[in-house]
Amino acid sequence: MQQLKELTYLQINIFLGVGGIIFFVLFYFFSIQDTIVMYREYNKLTKQVATAVVAPKEIQVKEKELAIIEAGLGNLGGDKYSQEELLKIVSTFCKQNKITLREFPQAEATEENDYTIYTIVMETEGDYTAMLKLAYNLEQIKRAGRIASLVFETKKDRITRRSYLSMQLFLQTIKT
Repeated sequence: MQQLKELTYLQINIFLGVGGIIFFVLFYFFSIQDTIVMYREYNKLTKQVATAVVAPKEIQVKEKELAIIEAGLGNLGGDKYSQEELLKIVSTFCKQNKITLREFPQAEATEENDYTIYTIVMETEGDYTAMLKLAYNLEQIKRAGRIASLVFETKKDRITRRSYLSMQLFLQTIKT
Protein backbone atom coordinates (compact mmCIF):
# COMPACT_ATOMS: atom_id res chain seq x y z
CA MET A 1 0.00 0.00 0.00
CA GLN A 2 2.79 2.29 0.89
CA GLN A 3 4.29 1.88 -2.53
CA LEU A 4 1.03 2.89 -4.24
CA LYS A 5 0.97 6.16 -2.30
CA GLU A 6 4.42 7.02 -3.57
CA LEU A 7 3.37 6.66 -7.25
CA THR A 8 2.08 9.64 -9.15
CA TYR A 9 -1.33 9.69 -10.75
CA LEU A 10 0.27 9.28 -14.17
CA GLN A 11 2.11 6.14 -13.12
CA ILE A 12 -1.06 4.70 -11.51
CA ASN A 13 -3.04 5.35 -14.70
CA ILE A 14 -0.32 3.68 -16.79
CA PHE A 15 -0.36 0.58 -14.51
CA LEU A 16 -4.16 0.47 -14.66
CA GLY A 17 -4.11 0.79 -18.47
CA VAL A 18 -1.47 -1.94 -18.91
CA GLY A 19 -3.29 -4.14 -16.36
CA GLY A 20 -6.59 -3.59 -18.18
CA ILE A 21 -5.03 -4.52 -21.52
CA ILE A 22 -3.50 -7.68 -20.03
CA PHE A 23 -6.89 -8.52 -18.45
CA PHE A 24 -8.74 -8.13 -21.78
CA VAL A 25 -6.13 -10.19 -23.67
CA LEU A 26 -6.41 -13.01 -21.12
CA PHE A 27 -10.22 -12.68 -21.11
CA TYR A 28 -10.26 -12.94 -24.94
CA PHE A 29 -8.02 -16.02 -25.10
CA PHE A 30 -9.82 -17.91 -22.33
CA SER A 31 -13.47 -17.17 -23.10
CA ILE A 32 -14.31 -15.02 -26.15
CA GLN A 33 -12.01 -16.71 -28.69
CA ASP A 34 -13.88 -20.03 -28.42
CA THR A 35 -17.18 -18.23 -28.89
CA ILE A 36 -15.96 -16.49 -32.06
CA VAL A 37 -14.61 -19.74 -33.51
CA MET A 38 -17.93 -21.47 -32.76
CA TYR A 39 -19.88 -18.58 -34.34
CA ARG A 40 -17.83 -18.81 -37.56
CA GLU A 41 -18.28 -22.59 -37.70
CA TYR A 42 -22.03 -22.13 -37.13
CA ASN A 43 -22.24 -19.71 -40.09
CA LYS A 44 -20.30 -22.12 -42.30
CA LEU A 45 -22.55 -25.05 -41.38
CA THR A 46 -25.67 -22.91 -41.89
CA LYS A 47 -24.55 -22.12 -45.45
CA GLN A 48 -23.91 -25.83 -46.10
CA VAL A 49 -27.38 -26.74 -44.85
CA ALA A 50 -28.94 -24.04 -47.03
CA THR A 51 -27.04 -25.42 -50.05
CA ALA A 52 -28.13 -28.97 -49.20
CA VAL A 53 -31.77 -27.89 -49.04
CA VAL A 54 -31.60 -26.30 -52.52
CA ALA A 55 -29.45 -29.07 -54.04
CA PRO A 56 -32.30 -31.35 -55.27
CA LYS A 57 -33.90 -28.45 -57.16
CA GLU A 58 -30.56 -27.50 -58.69
CA ILE A 59 -29.99 -31.12 -59.73
CA GLN A 60 -33.36 -31.19 -61.48
CA VAL A 61 -32.60 -27.93 -63.30
CA LYS A 62 -29.19 -29.23 -64.42
CA GLU A 63 -30.73 -32.54 -65.58
CA LYS A 64 -33.30 -30.63 -67.67
CA GLU A 65 -30.54 -28.50 -69.19
CA LEU A 66 -28.55 -31.65 -69.98
CA ALA A 67 -31.60 -33.26 -71.61
CA ILE A 68 -32.10 -30.16 -73.79
CA ILE A 69 -28.44 -30.19 -74.82
CA GLU A 70 -28.51 -33.90 -75.60
CA ALA A 71 -31.72 -33.49 -77.61
CA GLY A 72 -30.04 -30.72 -79.62
CA LEU A 73 -27.10 -32.93 -80.53
CA GLY A 74 -29.19 -35.59 -82.22
CA ASN A 75 -28.29 -39.18 -83.07
CA LEU A 76 -27.41 -40.74 -86.42
CA GLY A 77 -27.76 -44.42 -87.15
CA GLY A 78 -29.48 -44.88 -83.83
CA ASP A 79 -32.72 -43.31 -82.76
CA LYS A 80 -33.19 -40.39 -85.17
CA TYR A 81 -32.40 -41.14 -88.84
CA SER A 82 -30.56 -43.89 -90.65
CA GLN A 83 -28.32 -43.15 -93.66
CA GLU A 84 -31.10 -44.21 -96.06
CA GLU A 85 -33.75 -42.09 -94.32
CA LEU A 86 -31.46 -39.08 -94.38
CA LEU A 87 -30.76 -39.62 -98.09
CA LYS A 88 -34.50 -39.82 -98.73
CA ILE A 89 -35.12 -36.56 -96.81
CA VAL A 90 -32.33 -34.74 -98.67
CA SER A 91 -33.27 -36.06 -102.11
CA THR A 92 -36.96 -35.17 -101.60
CA PHE A 93 -36.01 -31.66 -100.53
CA CYS A 94 -33.65 -31.35 -103.49
CA LYS A 95 -36.39 -32.35 -105.96
CA GLN A 96 -38.85 -29.87 -104.48
CA ASN A 97 -36.35 -26.98 -104.57
CA LYS A 98 -34.50 -27.77 -107.83
CA ILE A 99 -31.19 -28.60 -106.19
CA THR A 100 -28.82 -31.24 -107.57
CA LEU A 101 -27.37 -33.64 -105.04
CA ARG A 102 -23.83 -34.32 -106.28
CA GLU A 103 -22.39 -36.43 -103.44
CA PHE A 104 -23.80 -38.25 -100.44
CA PRO A 105 -21.12 -40.65 -99.12
CA GLN A 106 -21.33 -42.93 -96.10
CA ALA A 107 -20.95 -41.29 -92.69
CA GLU A 108 -17.43 -41.20 -91.28
CA ALA A 109 -17.30 -42.30 -87.65
CA THR A 110 -14.81 -40.84 -85.18
CA GLU A 111 -14.70 -42.24 -81.67
CA GLU A 112 -13.82 -39.94 -78.78
CA ASN A 113 -13.87 -41.04 -75.12
CA ASP A 114 -17.35 -42.53 -74.60
CA TYR A 115 -19.14 -41.13 -77.67
CA THR A 116 -18.98 -41.43 -81.44
CA ILE A 117 -19.15 -38.50 -83.87
CA TYR A 118 -20.65 -39.29 -87.28
CA THR A 119 -19.88 -36.85 -90.09
CA ILE A 120 -21.55 -36.77 -93.50
CA VAL A 121 -20.12 -34.48 -96.15
CA MET A 122 -22.71 -33.92 -98.86
CA GLU A 123 -22.29 -31.75 -101.92
CA THR A 124 -25.15 -30.00 -103.68
CA GLU A 125 -25.51 -27.65 -106.62
CA GLY A 126 -28.17 -25.03 -107.17
CA ASP A 127 -29.60 -21.76 -105.96
CA TYR A 128 -28.04 -20.16 -102.86
CA THR A 129 -31.28 -19.63 -100.94
CA ALA A 130 -32.55 -23.13 -101.73
CA MET A 131 -29.31 -24.70 -100.47
CA LEU A 132 -29.45 -22.52 -97.37
CA LYS A 133 -33.02 -23.74 -96.79
CA LEU A 134 -31.74 -27.32 -97.08
CA ALA A 135 -29.18 -26.66 -94.34
CA TYR A 136 -31.82 -25.02 -92.15
CA ASN A 137 -34.26 -27.87 -92.78
CA LEU A 138 -31.72 -30.53 -91.79
CA GLU A 139 -30.53 -28.81 -88.64
CA GLN A 140 -33.56 -26.99 -87.26
CA ILE A 141 -36.66 -28.70 -88.61
CA LYS A 142 -35.65 -32.36 -89.05
CA ARG A 143 -33.01 -32.22 -86.28
CA ALA A 144 -30.85 -34.65 -88.23
CA GLY A 145 -27.69 -33.33 -86.59
CA ARG A 146 -25.53 -30.26 -86.21
CA ILE A 147 -24.08 -28.47 -89.20
CA ALA A 148 -20.37 -28.20 -88.52
CA SER A 149 -19.58 -26.27 -91.69
CA LEU A 150 -21.06 -24.94 -94.91
CA VAL A 151 -18.73 -24.20 -97.81
CA PHE A 152 -20.09 -22.35 -100.82
CA GLU A 153 -17.98 -22.29 -103.99
CA THR A 154 -18.48 -21.16 -107.54
CA LYS A 155 -17.28 -23.94 -109.80
CA LYS A 156 -16.98 -24.17 -113.56
CA ASP A 157 -18.15 -27.19 -115.54
CA ARG A 158 -15.37 -27.94 -118.05
CA ILE A 159 -17.66 -29.63 -120.55
CA THR A 160 -20.46 -27.05 -120.73
CA ARG A 161 -18.23 -24.14 -119.65
CA ARG A 162 -20.88 -22.78 -117.34
CA SER A 163 -20.44 -21.66 -113.75
CA TYR A 164 -22.54 -23.05 -110.93
CA LEU A 165 -22.79 -22.61 -107.18
CA SER A 166 -21.74 -25.62 -105.11
CA MET A 167 -22.28 -26.21 -101.40
CA GLN A 168 -20.47 -28.68 -99.18
CA LEU A 169 -22.45 -29.40 -96.04
CA PHE A 170 -20.75 -31.09 -93.08
CA LEU A 171 -23.48 -32.66 -90.95
CA GLN A 172 -22.36 -34.06 -87.59
CA THR A 173 -24.28 -36.12 -85.09
CA ILE A 174 -23.15 -37.49 -81.77
CA LYS A 175 -24.13 -40.86 -80.38
CA THR A 176 -23.28 -41.79 -76.81
